[in-house]
Amino acid sequence: MKFLKTDTYLLGLACCLLLLSLSACRQAPASVVETPEDYPKLVGQEFPDFELRNLDGQLLRWSDLKGKAALVNFWFTRCPPCVAEMPHLNALRKDFAGEDVVFLAITPDDTATVQAFLKKRPFDFTILPDAQAYINFFGNEYPLNIFVDKQGIIRHARAAIPTSFDQRHPQGFMDDREFRRMLGNLLR
Repeated sequence: MKFLKTDTYLLGLACCLLLLSLSACRQAPASVVETPEDYPKLVGQEFPDFELRNLDGQLLRWSDLKGKAALVNFWFTRCPPCVAEMPHLNALRKDFAGEDVVFLAITPDDTATVQAFLKKRPFDFTILPDAQAYINFFGNEYPLNIFVDKQGIIRHARAAIPTSFDQRHPQGFMDDREFRRMLGNLLR
């Protein structure tokens, strides 16, 4: 009889623990929370000048873009997180069309590789290929998203678009609200 009481007690305890853990896993709806910078050493620095060619071979200089805010994305074609965030980055570009902001995507991949990739997956940023030497300045970590203000100062440096979790998305979803807020702040 003592054995049965112990089993019943342990079973009840296990059920209570299970219920507590399930209720702890339920999260409140995702909210926009400012997270710490992923690359704090870059923040506050002047974005370094460059001379890079776009996919059409036209030379683009960072100094020609001064006076505009910018979202600069560092990526490459075989980077799964880079590819996963592209639809969200494209949506940001579309939603901020007409604003005084530049959208650049800098990659070490060569022009032919990028053009073949773009036939399967659109990326609506101005793409600057063959840029490994320039990318080395930033540390070769992908993806990297840098938010630059109109004075050319890096205000935010983030990895991939953050993932949020809520009741409807227990596996998580790319949540671009923070990126939208940061872009909006750059334009003020």
